[in-house]
Amino acid sequence: MKYSQLATKNGEAIASFYIKITEMCGNDSRQLTREGLRLLVLGNGAGVAIIATVLGIIIQRGEPIDNLPVPLVIFIIGTALAASVYLPLIAVATDTAKHIGESIEKVFRDELDLEHLQGYGFSKRGIVLVRVLLSLSIVSFIAGVALGVYALHVHG
Repeated sequence: MKYSQLATKNGEAIASFYIKITEMCGNDSRQLTREGLRLLVLGNGAGVAIIATVLGIIIQRGEPIDNLPVPLVIFIIGTALAASVYLPLIAVATDTAKHIGESIEKVFRDELDLEHLQGYGFSKRGIVLVRVLLSLSIVSFIAGVALGVYALHVHG
């Protein structure tokens, strides 16, 4: 059914309903983006702070750190992979709000039937990409920590 075919009272009610939905989606998108960036900064910042603290203690004790560069590089790769997970999430959050707004606008211009109004989300490739990045990040973190502990015990 086209928007122009609705009775005036029904059309106004539906218009206000869809405008409210658009506002809510936009607000949710912005909030998810802010929260994602906040978690990114806090999580990666905390991880780097822990590594810096451990390295400071090792150096203060005068222990050799010859075997630590490789584990640290692997750990930093894990940090970068964790950060890269947020890029597709933020892109989808932004695209979702844009897509819903454009669809509702098309409904009001009678270019789209109400029955064909659809949501938006990750494609299967997007889901796989996020899962692969998360998995690689976790593997890198664990490998970096395990190799670091091993390197410290070899000299200890």
